[in-house]
Amino acid sequence: MAYYNTTGQTGKTLKANVQKAKTQDQEVYDIMNGTFKRKMSASGIVGQMTCPITSVRRSLNTLMKNGDIKVVGQVQGMYGRQENLYQII
Repeated sequence: MAYYNTTGQTGKTLKANVQKAKTQDQEVYDIMNGTFKRKMSASGIVGQMTCPITSVRRSLNTLMKNGDIKVVGQVQGMYGRQENLYQII
């Protein structure tokens, strides 16, 4: 599932949120794939998008659950903490 309905949305709003999450997942995948399939972290990806880093992390989690990417290490993120480094499988 690409969208986690934690706020109990319904109808058209829920449908729009689900579609937006799918679009973000594809955009994250395209960014990773378009950079010569290099290893990337959420901090490295968010600078190329116009969404919060939490949305990038959600997309990375979804892509990992779908078997599209894998964790290959860790790097220091933009907030000074370690974050996972991902690579397309």
